[in-house]
Amino acid sequence: SIQAPAEEVYFRAALVGAPAALLSVSAWYFVVPSAVLFGLMHITGGIRKYLHTSILGVFLGVVFVVGGLIAAIVVHVLHNQFSAVKDYRKKLSSSPSSSGVTPEP
Repeated sequence: SIQAPAEEVYFRAALVGAPAALLSVSAWYFVVPSAVLFGLMHITGGIRKYLHTSILGVFLGVVFVVGGLIAAIVVHVLHNQFSAVKDYRKKLSSSPSSSGVTPEP
């Protein structure tokens, strides 16, 4: 999926790295504001989703400042994959036809 890399280019490179470089200030100043915007982009999922993605945005901002864009993309992709697996397992366990037996791939 291209979603995580696109979000990292926009929310970290464009909203953290670029302003810091243009204004010759520390990128740290832009980590929290970009994280708040990142959370707002996910607000349709509710307040819990907003808080989760805002906190994730701070973490990804730290990864970006310390490790760069590629590191932030990798962490974001891994987070999304972990979340997808967790959601899938939750859906399986809550389905009415669930017998407690894990289906084989």
